[in-house]
Amino acid sequence: MTFNKSLCIASIVDNHNHNEYKLWEKFYNYSKVWSKDYVKTHQNKWQTLAKEANVSVDCRKAINSVFDGIGRLDDWAVQMINSWAKFPPNGAFDGTFTDLGAYDQCLAIDGNKLIGKGQYCLLDLSLPLPQPMPIHHNLFHPIDVLLNELINNTNNALVKISKNASILYWLALRVGICTPNKCTLSDIKLLTKRESSLMGLNVRKIRCEIKTEIKFNSTQLVALFTIFTFILCSTIASICGFLHIYYNKTWFRNFVKIFSLKINFDKLITVKTSQELSCIHGIRFFTLIWIIYGHTVLWNDFNLFGRTLNIKQHLTNPILQPIFNAGNSVDTFFLISGILTSYITYKLTNGDSTKFNGFAYFITRYLRLTPQMAIFMLISFLIPLIGSGPIWHEFIDPVMDKCYNNFWQNFIFLQNIIDVENMCLLHTWYLAVDMQMHWMSFIIIVVMLRSVRLGLWLSILAIIGFYTSTAIVTFINDFPPVYTNTGRTEFYVNVFTNVLYFRPTPHGISFFVGFVLGYYIYTNRFVKLSKMSSFIAWIAVIIGFEITLSDTIFYNYGQPFNKYISAVVFPSSRLLYAVCLAATIWLCITGNGGFINKFLSCKILVPFARLTYCTFLVHAWSIYAFIGTRRYLIDTTMYSTLTIFLQHICVSYTLGLVFSLLFEYPVINLLNIWLKYIKDKRNEKYASIEMRTDNNMNL
Repeated sequence: MTFNKSLCIASIVDNHNHNEYKLWEKFYNYSKVWSKDYVKTHQNKWQTLAKEANVSVDCRKAINSVFDGIGRLDDWAVQMINSWAKFPPNGAFDGTFTDLGAYDQCLAIDGNKLIGKGQYCLLDLSLPLPQPMPIHHNLFHPIDVLLNELINNTNNALVKISKNASILYWLALRVGICTPNKCTLSDIKLLTKRESSLMGLNVRKIRCEIKTEIKFNSTQLVALFTIFTFILCSTIASICGFLHIYYNKTWFRNFVKIFSLKINFDKLITVKTSQELSCIHGIRFFTLIWIIYGHTVLWNDFNLFGRTLNIKQHLTNPILQPIFNAGNSVDTFFLISGILTSYITYKLTNGDSTKFNGFAYFITRYLRLTPQMAIFMLISFLIPLIGSGPIWHEFIDPVMDKCYNNFWQNFIFLQNIIDVENMCLLHTWYLAVDMQMHWMSFIIIVVMLRSVRLGLWLSILAIIGFYTSTAIVTFINDFPPVYTNTGRTEFYVNVFTNVLYFRPTPHGISFFVGFVLGYYIYTNRFVKLSKMSSFIAWIAVIIGFEITLSDTIFYNYGQPFNKYISAVVFPSSRLLYAVCLAATIWLCITGNGGFINKFLSCKILVPFARLTYCTFLVHAWSIYAFIGTRRYLIDTTMYSTLTIFLQHICVSYTLGLVFSLLFEYPVINLLNIWLKYIKDKRNEKYASIEMRTDNNMNL
């Protein structure tokens, strides 16, 4: 009985395998027919194109070898053509103008004598548009590109694309192709220009790459050595601290205190902090979240998105304008920086000018910001080694090239003034402006310590001066009154930011508003408001914030603007935002904050606030990696954007935590020991400044 069952099962399995074999045989025969048809259809076309484009002999031979390989169903040949993107991309009429092809599959092709290696090329083509791009162009501005015979033909396929042609200033027809690397970049350019000219398209740029081995340069080796050294010191110190191994040597005890991960982590998570400015912890945390969201939107290329025609709808959503208007976010930090500059100076000197040490004022600020920035820049040189993707080199290489050439500018904090177009790590412009504000405020502090009234008047004059200069620069350069995401033109990116936004001019308003507030916080010149007065004050603050953060609504749709109005609106918006934020802090610290103060002063936010500086630095790594390693397009939905944003928040704070424990705290601990040694040795009569992550810093 068992034997018969076994025969029955074996018969079923054999029959099943026979059926599968038949199906595979049918699929194989179909593939042979397909390969012959493909070669017959395309080989002559490519031979003619290669001849007309006058490409090299090696390239022509390699192209013929690919078609011969397809005819034989060679894996490398089929793999190569299967790595090509579709042109035009699927969904072009819905705004999907990118198909990246199969990047990894192309580069994984084993090399041979016929073709060399698999070579991935990214082609950026564009439809003909009026040139140059208007300096104040907007996604809602129509472009006249329709032929006369198509104007009234609403059923024509090109009409829909032409009606949305405005977005094509920001988008390329981007496709990835896989070629033999015996076809050089020059050959690919000749072939692309020849083919695109037949279709009436323009070639924007072409980039090709092959799979290469990782090679370290001297800078990257130094970066690796630095990381290894800090990790080794932290490991040794942590183990010794955990096992309570302390030698009777002061230097070793200091070594453990400097590098121990447990000691530094305990410092980070402690919630014991000054109650005077406790609301600032929450403000710092939520402002950084706002900045990261702004960079998530601004730093992305439209070509990374599918269905881009939906972008206009999302960017003009009235509810989201305060979030999209992230240009004001950094002014929060400038205002806090101004508060802390005057407040801590007075707290340490008690208003006595003889206790103020000008050298310490400059050197402590420089040492507080520079070591972490230097380590961040050094480690950033490793970025090219840790990722890959269709646009990896296109996106990352220019960033690193700027750092190799201009890193020195960051050490003197003039990267926002000298050769701004080639700034090393773009978001460090903020550190430069903050340091420059620190320099400028020195004179006012010296005066204020001798004459408070004169110092306050100078602060007010500084606010008026920055307001006026911002208005003048806005007027002369015909800048828009507000920044809109629907108007991200080359003029805005290359002129507005470099000439105005990256300079101290518009941000000095917030800094010195905070500077004045910091003095009044120190003197405790506050009045407890009645419930009605407090309620009215909060309503006024909310209305002020709504006005300044939603001013993009009036210009999102590309409405024309008057340069005289711009000269008033732009600086007034910065001033109104600074005043509203100062009022918020004032209400919170005077006991008029209610649940808002309780929320912003929540103890759980204190550790996150301490991570602000490190997270601000390293959040760029998360965004760089996300953009550079994209293999697939992002859908233009709020869910996708929110998911990406939350990803950046989590990754950025995780990296910020690691960076803080490994680098920031050891550096600060070391500097504090050194400053204490200098003070004790000199018997310093001036007020000392202890470096911490939560007192004398804007971030």
